[in-house]
Amino acid sequence: MLNIKEIAKLAGFSISTVSKVMNGKDTDISEDTRNRILQVIKEYNYSPYSNIKKREAKSLLIALLLKRISKDSALLSGILQTAKVNGYSLLLNYCSDSGEDEKKTLLALARQNPDGILWENADENSRSLCDQCMGNDIPLVSLGCAEPGSEHFPVIGISLKTLGYSLTRMAVNTHHVSIACLTGKSQPDYEKTAFIEGYRSCLFDNSIPADKQFIIETDGEVSLKQILLHDISAVICSSTDVADKVYHEAQAYNVSIPEELSILALLDSENSWNLVPELSGIVKPDFLTGKAAAQTIINAIEHLENPVVDYTTPSVVEGMSLSVPPHIIQPRILVIGPVNMDTILHCSDNLQPGTTNTVSKCSNLPGGKGANQAIGVARLEVPVRLLSRIGNDNDGLTILNELHNSHIEIQHIIKDAAQSTGKAYIYVLNTGDSAISVYPGANANISSEDIDMHADAFNNVAYCLLQTEIAESTVIHAASVCREKGIQTILKPARIHSCSPDLLLGIDYFIPNEREATQMAPNCNTLEEKAALFMKMGAKAVIITLGEKGCYFKDSSHSIRFGAAQFVPVDATGAADAFIAALVCCLYRGENIVRAIQFASYAGGISTTREGSQEGLIDYRSLMSVTGSIDELITVTEM
Repeated sequence: MLNIKEIAKLAGFSISTVSKVMNGKDTDISEDTRNRILQVIKEYNYSPYSNIKKREAKSLLIALLLKRISKDSALLSGILQTAKVNGYSLLLNYCSDSGEDEKKTLLALARQNPDGILWENADENSRSLCDQCMGNDIPLVSLGCAEPGSEHFPVIGISLKTLGYSLTRMAVNTHHVSIACLTGKSQPDYEKTAFIEGYRSCLFDNSIPADKQFIIETDGEVSLKQILLHDISAVICSSTDVADKVYHEAQAYNVSIPEELSILALLDSENSWNLVPELSGIVKPDFLTGKAAAQTIINAIEHLENPVVDYTTPSVVEGMSLSVPPHIIQPRILVIGPVNMDTILHCSDNLQPGTTNTVSKCSNLPGGKGANQAIGVARLEVPVRLLSRIGNDNDGLTILNELHNSHIEIQHIIKDAAQSTGKAYIYVLNTGDSAISVYPGANANISSEDIDMHADAFNNVAYCLLQTEIAESTVIHAASVCREKGIQTILKPARIHSCSPDLLLGIDYFIPNEREATQMAPNCNTLEEKAALFMKMGAKAVIITLGEKGCYFKDSSHSIRFGAAQFVPVDATGAADAFIAALVCCLYRGENIVRAIQFASYAGGISTTREGSQEGLIDYRSLMSVTGSIDELITVTEM
């Protein structure tokens, strides 16, 4: 307890001055001095001679000195339940980490004569403060393990280091080796430090390197791009609040949980969060910890040795947000190509210089070969991601939303600060034929540097779709990355009149239309000669599409002519994209090349019956519905 000497020191006056004020002999003392002394006496609950009083009979009160534990926490519920069963009531008090504030709170508690104190994160100074303010015979138990334990009092609480270790171990046991650790910026430093220590310790024990870039602190927004750029397959979160933020950003970027990213967290309770898929992790044993703390302090008060509940084994929630890493599960199709905002103009006549044509219909729709092919693949229910560029404008936002709603992974779409979103003006004639004028915009900046910056886009990829609507050097670089990683490539030329020596090198499937093939091989007369030239330049297989006449296929062992399904065309703009999307999805699912081309030909044909390059893209169920009749619809002739 404080004595008069300490009160005088706190007030800044002599002992005799303090004594005069306390005994009412202060007529010669100024009003300011008197008020200052009385204020200190009141703040510290000073009572003369209290330091020589002995503790009274048991009050059946347990004081709780808390700092951050909320009133509705499971830990407090555990304390209250156990105290009540044993006939004790609680005195709940909150204070800051300031030693001065702690002292004032203890002096206020002393007036109510509690039998023991449960103190959140008591440290080596706490025991001496208790002795000074409440007497050296009052039992003290610390809640939590933030500070090292003391021989002067028991410490009850499971270590956050242990929980961080256990959570990381769950990821390691599911074959993850690229694991990030996320903490909340508002969490106390000692909690974050302990949690990260557990994470690091588990990685060390399992011979997994710990990269400091994988330890991320978030203050509200989680940079999912930062996580994915480091090829991270699992994230452990120090709280459900942090996990919730990861969930929301994953949803925004169409990142599938847990197929692409596993998420684990320390949970408040087994059913306290309604995230979909259900969050996996470890429930902090707060309720049991509270029960154990209450029983420990009661045992100390009553000099008993009653058993204390085991709170050291956390409860594991299996949930649905933990899976094996992506490279062990279903691979993706990667599309690298342009996205545009298409303006579609329906014209009755071909445009001629010096003439004015009336447009019968005008519409604006997202397009571009990159977007078209990605949406085509997604409609055929194959996982797909797109690497492209858009402007930081309304057209870009519209396209991004459309891609997101089509279930395409969009984390590799770059917002270009210098260029607007690309645009295409498509003139559609009554015959269904079309002519296109393109403003590249941001698409012109898709570069080899983008490929290197987004190297993780190539992870767990089976096929990569490329087009020459982006820079040829970028196509060549992307193809070389695919060769290194064993990814099969499909290249569609567009707006190209000649072929550089390296463009077709190692390309698995080269798919020009008849006009493009003629422009690129002007000295060849037949389809077979043109295809043979392209193979000599490095392509492993060639498919030349012929519109309503079908297509021609050649590889090292086949030379085949395919017929075309008969449809009345409305808009042939997206036929090539529909063809390629169906072709790659059939190959992805294990169809042989002949069967894949048959389905692709049907998909390309039916796409011409609807306006807009994306409106005509076929869905998986519709494509599979013609399985039994595909041989009649698309004829096959060996040459």
